[in-house]
Amino acid sequence: DDGMERRVLYLDNRMLNNATIAMNLATRELARMAEMCKQMMASARQAFVTSNMDEAKKVEDIEETIDMLQTEIVKYLSAIISKGSLTERQSVRLAGLMHVVNDIERIGDHCENISEFAHWKSEEKIPFSQEALTEIADAFTVLNNMVDDSIHALRDGSIELANKVLSEEYEVDKLEEGLRARHLKRLNDGQCNPQSGVMFIELIHNLERIGDHCNNIAEAVLSDYNVRIE
Repeated sequence: DDGMERRVLYLDNRMLNNATIAMNLATRELARMAEMCKQMMASARQAFVTSNMDEAKKVEDIEETIDMLQTEIVKYLSAIISKGSLTERQSVRLAGLMHVVNDIERIGDHCENISEFAHWKSEEKIPFSQEALTEIADAFTVLNNMVDDSIHALRDGSIELANKVLSEEYEVDKLEEGLRARHLKRLNDGQCNPQSGVMFIELIHNLERIGDHCNNIAEAVLSDYNVRIE
């Protein structure tokens, strides 16, 4: 998959009368949108850790495509509803997909925030210790795995992966606590520029929110499954 084609690939209006097929197509488009968020994350990480502003520009470019896909997917899901009679199970699934569109778009927004921090860090020459940059890069790795697992859980309807995402959320919370604690220690030891300090905390907050949205996606997959087996 080219991943970056700037148009809808899977949404087919001829399928709107068949809610199950239409939702499967919407799910594929959502998984594609989420893959783009993963590219945004990789670029945001590069932009911040290595001050590469070409990568920051990539984040902005992808964000435009993600906004377009969000609009199109919501329109498509709304059209499925307007075609009428959904079963209870289909209604739960469709409501879940509506939430997921929003969660994926928010992941993109947090990547955009991080890319803006990268601009600010670069322009103002805000210093970051190698230790802090390594910690940030490691935190991105953990979240990248979480985004990956939530994409595959969504695409394949995998309960196992959805549950894995929920346990990764616990890891992210612990990671974040550790980052904050070491950050405070650096501040107390006078090793940290105040501007860097503010930015570090904001960055951690954005990464944590990405984790929350992954969690929401996993929960949508699980609630769909629970209705399926009832």
